[in-house]
Amino acid sequence: MQARPRWPRRRGTMDQSSGGTLAAAPAPRRRRPALLACRIEPEAGLAARPSRPGLLMRASLAAMKSSLHDLRFGLRLLARQRPIVGAAILTLALGLGAATTVFSVVDAILLRPLPFPGPGSLLMLWERHPERPGDWRLTSAATYADWRLALDGVVDLAISEPWRPVLDAGAELRSLQGARVSPDFFAVLGIEPLYGRSFEADDASAGGARILLTYRAWQRRFGGDPQLVGRSVRLLGGGGSSLATVIGILPPEAHLAAPMVLGEVEVLAPLDTDPRRRPRGERLARVIGRLRPGAELEQARQRLAAVSRRLAAAYPDSHRDWAAAAAPLVELMTAPLKPALYQLTAGAALLFAIACADVAILLLA
Repeated sequence: MQARPRWPRRRGTMDQSSGGTLAAAPAPRRRRPALLACRIEPEAGLAARPSRPGLLMRASLAAMKSSLHDLRFGLRLLARQRPIVGAAILTLALGLGAATTVFSVVDAILLRPLPFPGPGSLLMLWERHPERPGDWRLTSAATYADWRLALDGVVDLAISEPWRPVLDAGAELRSLQGARVSPDFFAVLGIEPLYGRSFEADDASAGGARILLTYRAWQRRFGGDPQLVGRSVRLLGGGGSSLATVIGILPPEAHLAAPMVLGEVEVLAPLDTDPRRRPRGERLARVIGRLRPGAELEQARQRLAAVSRRLAAAYPDSHRDWAAAAAPLVELMTAPLKPALYQLTAGAALLFAIACADVAILLLA
């Protein structure tokens, strides 16, 4: 018996009005996606994201933890090789100590030789004789007056002479290292007193009645008394005793060994530079100068040569065969020491390189 084909039954509802026939089922409603039902507001989305400072803080903490981990790992490795680590530290310490010491000396002598503003423009001027080997780079006060007129507008000049007063401290006498200087001496060097004032033009006529003290002398000789400026002290010299008024204290960085004849000084007095009162052959003074802005050293040397020829013709007894010279003060201070310092620097650099090579060999062994 042949089976009848089974047709799929249509799903629907019974239409009662049509006698029981099936009616088509209504199409199902399309449902909205679930994502639209839970929309995220823009404010809520932005608040949910981590801020930029927060990300930077997390990254910094992660980097710090990694660095601490590496440090602990390195310390554990070094603790296992204590003899090698000790030898490496000692070798590096010796090399660094030598290099640091040499660099400190080079920095003080070559790189910063003069404690004055604008040291490159400072000059020293003197007279030299071909038959006199002892060159103290000196001249006379009368020649200084001629140079000052010839170099007007090119170089500002100042002069100093040695002076050895004795301080009468009541119970004892103390010898001082001093100098007499022209009133514009500190203006040429660019030094301002720490307390009080500097010399003025009319102070020279008073001789040693007004004095300036260096910071070292103020501390050593007078105990750093803040009330010393304006008071008088008794000085012995020149065959007598006189009272001198302290008008100022120089700052501690004012080291005057380079511009002076006899090195570092403690007390300074004004110098009378009137050429009519000083013999031309008395060469006991040291002259310093500062180039004016835009002026050249060669220009000053040419003017000095012209003055020397004129003085030799006018005063043959005191100026025959004498020639004027000028050179940068920095060059005169460092030139004798440059070869030795260069050799010392090369030796320190070689020693440090050997120390680094030894440490590398120890760690790789």
